[in-house]
Amino acid sequence: MQKLKKGVYLHEGKKGEFRLIYPIKKDIDKPYGLNNMNWFNFFTGGSWNKLFTLGFIIFMIIFLAWTYQHDVEAYKDVYSDPCGYCPQCKGTIYDNQIKMPDISLENLEVDNERGNKG
Repeated sequence: MQKLKKGVYLHEGKKGEFRLIYPIKKDIDKPYGLNNMNWFNFFTGGSWNKLFTLGFIIFMIIFLAWTYQHDVEAYKDVYSDPCGYCPQCKGTIYDNQIKMPDISLENLEVDNERGNKG
């Protein structure tokens, strides 16, 4: 680890490339202690942008979990009593019987014969 200036360090990787690191300790050679901690780097990860990005990601995960739970609860309410959920449609869908047209191969053949004759 190479020190560029106070609080800024470079770390050499396995392939020889260098990367900037933000140490948690103010002085690398001294042991951990309350006075030796770099609290800004400890809480923010070295920059305010990293802290904002992490906070945004955590907020989005919590928000998506909350919306999923809210949608599932709404679905349970509708599924348990559909007529109670929508009083305007009460009796229009479930009380009327739907008449299905009589479709069979025999009817289709008769219609084709009539069509060909006329």
